[in-house]
Amino acid sequence: MATAEMKDRILIQLYNLADGGKDKNFMADISSMLNISPAEVKERAKKTLKAIIHDYDSFRVETIDSFFFQSLLSNLAYELKLSRTFRVDLDTNEVISRAVDEMLLSVGGKNQLTPLILKYMQDHIDQSEGWNISRELKSFAKKNIFGDDYMRNEKCINDFLSDQKGFKEWYSELNKKYENYREKVLTPAHKLNDILKTNEAASLKAYSGMCKYVNELISGNFAAVPTASTITNCLKDSNELLKNDLKKDEFFVNLAQRVKLLLAAIDEGLSCDGASAFLNTYLLVQKNIVPLRLLSAIANEVTRINHENNTLLLPKTLELFSKLVEKDDSSFVFERSGTRFQHILIDEFQDTSHLQWDNFQRMFEECLSQGNECMLVGDVKQSIYRWRGGDWRILNNINSKSQSLKRNYRSKQVIVEFNNNFFERAICKLNALNGTDKLDSSDLVSHIYEDVKQESLDKSGEGYVRVNLMNKEASDEELLDDLYVQNSKNYIQNMQFLMIRCLYWFVVTPIYQQS
Repeated sequence: MATAEMKDRILIQLYNLADGGKDKNFMADISSMLNISPAEVKERAKKTLKAIIHDYDSFRVETIDSFFFQSLLSNLAYELKLSRTFRVDLDTNEVISRAVDEMLLSVGGKNQLTPLILKYMQDHIDQSEGWNISRELKSFAKKNIFGDDYMRNEKCINDFLSDQKGFKEWYSELNKKYENYREKVLTPAHKLNDILKTNEAASLKAYSGMCKYVNELISGNFAAVPTASTITNCLKDSNELLKNDLKKDEFFVNLAQRVKLLLAAIDEGLSCDGASAFLNTYLLVQKNIVPLRLLSAIANEVTRINHENNTLLLPKTLELFSKLVEKDDSSFVFERSGTRFQHILIDEFQDTSHLQWDNFQRMFEECLSQGNECMLVGDVKQSIYRWRGGDWRILNNINSKSQSLKRNYRSKQVIVEFNNNFFERAICKLNALNGTDKLDSSDLVSHIYEDVKQESLDKSGEGYVRVNLMNKEASDEELLDDLYVQNSKNYIQNMQFLMIRCLYWFVVTPIYQQS
């Protein structure tokens, strides 16, 4: 549907330009951009429309997945050792669920996976999560097995995990490093916790904030940060913890000094050699290392199921093509596949994954080597497909001629002005955070948002923006419920307004006209 809509929009705009340009602003922009007269724009639009009509089959707008399957892989089945009758399966979740079930059913006897799976089940039981690990394994596999990172590094990961001796040495070293870092943080944290349990400590400023901070550290949340500025300020001056009437009391002055030293020790333990990042990474490794070791077995089951059914899962098409181009000359591959693109335009490029980019790069090189052109359209601020491998940094790091589009042709004036005001304030907030939390070291956020302001061609003063404020502490289910309630209220209000208008037009107006 999206590709058909895009084709329609292209044809409509070409027709409008060929007809003299009903949208004078758009015609003026195209004329200025190409540095030609409106009459020349009109003539070129006519020629382009005529060329499309006479060879409509070659006018193609398609998704990336469709392009790699229909345009490339279907013509390269022999080279990829695929059956000519193979089918592409879109339902990856169903295949993964079946693969996990069949892997678990094979456990027992001399199966090498048995000890690993039994250990995982025991860990689940110890954490009061029950013995059924099927759901967690399926969820982990669905997130990762066709993920961009895993597919690009699958061989390296499997080689590392299959090396029993090397893996044990690495895991042992990891545990030693974890215990070392953990001790440096938790030793002063426990001492501070003992002080905070005393009655006197309750008189200090930010007492509840310190209790929460220390408890989170002791529970294993090494990403915890002090919520009160008083806690960070006291690292410079212990008097920041004291109320005015306690600043001359020697007991409380000494207490504040002891608290300051312990907070400083915790801060030093977390910041030493990236300890905070390592500690949190270690906990993630502990949680996911067994499912990761089982991922290879699940992937093998998926491959076996596909061979049995003569199918190929859609996410695998990119990987197959990438491996083929690595072995052979890209010119030969594109010629063999029957592709004959001269100029290429890719929209929404900010959502491109690394595996897609690896393939596109070769295609672009082939296209540019023949004197043709390639255009990428995207906005790193709109990157929303990270969950399926999209990486905005690919677009951000491409060194090529670029042009920002300052005019907004689509949105109403109120919406454009709201966005301009919102993001200008957001940039200030992000810059302030960058000064304290170091979001990045090169003012990357400021660079990304420096061209965010747009000019609205619509001057009607129309448009509508609604902002729903959500509780950041709420769970995903609570957020969805809250959003549903808010949208339901808005729907009811809109329906009431619509009913009033209908009553006015169909009841009140005829009565008024009769009178």
